[in-house]
This record gives sequence, C-alpha cells and structure tokens, in this order.
Amino acid sequence: MSIKNNLEIVLSNISDACAAANRKSDEVKLITVTKTVDIGRINEAVDAGALNLGENRVQEFLSKVENVDNSVSWHIIGQMQTNKVKYIIDKIKLLHSVDRIELFAEIEKQCEKRQTSLDVLVEVNLSGEQTKAGVKPQLLDKLLEDSVNYKRVKVKGFMTIAPLSTDNETARPYFAKLRKISDKYSRIKTDNFETGILSMGMSADFRAAIMEGSNMVRIGTAIFGSR
Repeated sequence: MSIKNNLEIVLSNISDACAAANRKSDEVKLITVTKTVDIGRINEAVDAGALNLGENRVQEFLSKVENVDNSVSWHIIGQMQTNKVKYIIDKIKLLHSVDRIELFAEIEKQCEKRQTSLDVLVEVNLSGEQTKAGVKPQLLDKLLEDSVNYKRVKVKGFMTIAPLSTDNETARPYFAKLRKISDKYSRIKTDNFETGILSMGMSADFRAAIMEGSNMVRIGTAIFGSR
C-alpha cells in the first residue's frame, strides 16, 4: 500500500481505539516517526496529512529539517546527548526524552543564550531495561524537584517505551503505570511544569496506550513499513 493509504489506516485505527476507550479521536496526536526514512517518502507523508514528525537522532533530523515542508512540527523522540542540545533548540516543537538533570541544565543554558524556552517531556524507564533511556521511577521525585530551578525548560508531561512486543496486553501495564505517575503529579502546576501530555504507544502497541490514556502516539513502521 501507499504511504497515504497506510496513514489513513493508522488514523482510522487510532479513531477506533479512542472509540473503544470512550474518548474523542482528536484527543490523540499522531507523531509520524521518520527514522531512516528518506526525504521523498517523508514529503509523501506530509502531503498526505502528517502534521507532526518525529526523529530519533539529532544528526539525521538536521539532515532532513531543511528539506521538508516548514509547516510541520518536529519532535525529537530519541535519547538526547547534552552536546547536541544546541543544534535543536529553535528547530523543534517538543523534546520527548529528558531524563537527567544535566540535560535540564544544558537546555536552560542554550535557551538562555537565545532568549527562548523549550517544551519537553520527562522520559520514564518503566521496563527496567538497561538498553532503554529514561529516569528510573524511584528517582523521578528528585529529578522533578531539582528541575524547578530551570525556568526555560517547560515540562509538559511524560513519555515511556514499553518492552518490544506485538501483544497490546503485554504493553498495557507499563502504560497504566505511566498514567498513574502522571495522575500523581497532576496536582502540581507551576510556570514550568504540568502533566498534560502522555507520549506512549508505537506501531505495535498504540491501541493499549490509548486505552490507558495516551494522547500522543509515535508511529513509523505502520506508515512507512519495516526498516
């Protein structure tokens, strides 16, 4: 099938999952993941209606951003190195993968230089897998407590990645845990912290994520095919 058809199917499946969860389909934002996808195919997706694009690696993002319609919003969803922050500050809508105070500090520093701010999500490692980024749940209180010192880093919610599985029910408990974490911190409202966004769910498990309250799903394979 074409990228356009795949995108239409994904949007339809998101709508069906929302209906099953008694939610409105416009509550869930699709991030079209363009990792390893060439410019031509990315532009096909944009022409078909993809409004938000997600990249894992900064270098790959930088090679694409100038060659894609500038009406789209870009998201960095992969692990972020502090030495790469300066390259993305004024080019992205949202950074999904903040997981340590050193990253808060570097974002603050680079935003200060440009007199701007950056919206971010705190990535939480709920699977305990060493290969995955994200702050451990038991360290989250401390990270968020320390983060209040960084006024230009605007925390907008949380992100997680469930263990790789084709079974939605296997992934669902991890999404439920992140929703509970979000609920726990929802009482906190400051100038640089709120819990509105739950970025969870990918091609194999986004239905379970939506059932557990995700309002941002990151889907690439179902749109562009296997990498």
